[in-house]
Amino acid sequence: MIANYLSQVIHYLTEEQKQEVSDELESIINDKLEDLEQQQSKPADEQQVSDILISLGHPIKIASAYRNDQYLISPEFFPIYRQALIYALGLTAIVVALLALPSILSSGHIIRSSIQLVFSVIDAALVSFAAVTVAFYLQQKLNLSSEFWYKFDPKSLNNLNPKLKISRLETGFEFITIVLFLAWWNDLLQWSNEINFAGKTLIINLSDAWQAITIPVNIVLTASIIVTVWQFILGRWQKFTLILDSILNVLSVILVVLIMRFDHWVVFNEAIMQHPKFDKVLTAINLSFSISLVILAMVFLALTIGNILKLRKI
Repeated sequence: MIANYLSQVIHYLTEEQKQEVSDELESIINDKLEDLEQQQSKPADEQQVSDILISLGHPIKIASAYRNDQYLISPEFFPIYRQALIYALGLTAIVVALLALPSILSSGHIIRSSIQLVFSVIDAALVSFAAVTVAFYLQQKLNLSSEFWYKFDPKSLNNLNPKLKISRLETGFEFITIVLFLAWWNDLLQWSNEINFAGKTLIINLSDAWQAITIPVNIVLTASIIVTVWQFILGRWQKFTLILDSILNVLSVILVVLIMRFDHWVVFNEAIMQHPKFDKVLTAINLSFSISLVILAMVFLALTIGNILKLRKI
């Protein structure tokens, strides 16, 4: 029984360890048997030997205590491996989502396409996980130094202030809002532009002036989606994301100012323009647009100021 136990233990050890560990473990078992036999003044029976071996533990557990390579990624590489994994998975999710976004918005089945996107992201994430893991595993097996990964400049270290943490719930809501607005902006989401007014149908359309800012708005929205996803992954603000988000906010203010300078924001069908109350409707619509644009500009300015204050904490 003891011989079988020892053979099981050394089976999980390296060749260099087998003899030494076997001798040490056999000595421990014999000492326990001698103590037991002295106490009871008779040889230990089979059950007592079994109890001693059980008290020592399973052979695999015993063997693992003698081995110092019980990990896929060593403690030396694990911190940087974990960080590399976070960045790799984040970038993978962003790239896959951006590549799939046009087809999702144009498919007409946003929910079904979004579910397919989730599985696509998972598949790509598994590949990234495997690639990063294999890369670090080979680096440690080839005895390559980890010093390259741990080089740093103390002057460039970020301040991990708790106040710079980001609510992932709010970030997720922001992401959904931007995606929906991007879809509407590119005519991928439709709703009725007809309103019943004084017994007649009032048709409201955006004026041609909006076409001049179509591309700039798409660029700002796409960049905002990337920043939002990155913030969601990290869960906190960084200097780079704060600066980039501030730039996007300033560009948004500029776009709002350009919109304010449009001669006409909306156009109407000819029939309704002859209605005696049309001037009042037009005034109300223009006032609503003006107030909304001013509020929007103030929000972007407030966000920019908030980012500047956060930058001072880094």
